Amino acid sequence: MRVLPLLGKPLKSDEIMEVLEIHEMNVVYDFDRLHENIPDRYVVNSKEGGFELQFDERQVLDVIFLHIKPEHGFAPFALSLSDIPICGTIEDVSRLGTDLGVSTTSGEGKLFGISRKWTRLEFPKYSVHYEFREELAMVTVQARKPVE
Repeated sequence: MRVLPLLGKPLKSDEIMEVLEIHEMNVVYDFDRLHENIPDRYVVNSKEGGFELQFDERQVLDVIFLHIKPEHGFAPFALSLSDIPICGTIEDVSRLGTDLGVSTTSGEGKLFGISRKWTRLEFPKYSVHYEFREELAMVTVQARKPVE
């Protein structure tokens, strides 16, 4: 599945509606229940397809989560069938960033007791975040917000 062309598409666009229908996905409206002034969002997931889509308060796709390792009921996403470059190590991501002439940001830490290392490729309109937990576990593609 080509994911990059989906970024920035409205929830009700033909392209997004096709993905929702093919994968039989339902939209979950996540609103600010606690009145914390947090923007509403809309989330859909395909456990079988190994991915999640998150839409902002304007119903525009701004984040795509690709589960590479099967966990939390998600099957592994077929990264080899997508338009996201496969990188097996942090060094591979850094090398790709150099080859493409884009900056990279890296870090590591523990979250919920699990050691995680990551590297993010910073493209002008989006970023691709590779998370490693011993091996590649998750890829997150996020649209850049325009500076207001």
